[in-house]
Amino acid sequence: MVNPMGNKRGRQRVDFKNPCILTHEGISYLGQLENLSPSGAFVKVANGHTDGIVCIGDTVVLKLCINPDSSPAEYYSTVIRLETSGLGVTFEKVQT
Repeated sequence: MVNPMGNKRGRQRVDFKNPCILTHEGISYLGQLENLSPSGAFVKVANGHTDGIVCIGDTVVLKLCINPDSSPAEYYSTVIRLETSGLGVTFEKVQT
């Protein structure tokens, strides 16, 4: 199945540009959420590259920063794709 964004995912992703925080092994990185689906997301990291930050299969925590005054939900996720400027994750559980 090919969705409107031109890829072959089982679930449709939508563009959703928003600041986020990605945490891996206790270290937090500023990021930009690029797109979102019910089961995962693609995040660009603020420093422009993913070298040495994470590996495929690593567990990370993604926090959306829509309203900094609120307590953001934490999306416990697994890294499933790495690109030079960002990473794809699949959501495992959400903690609010």
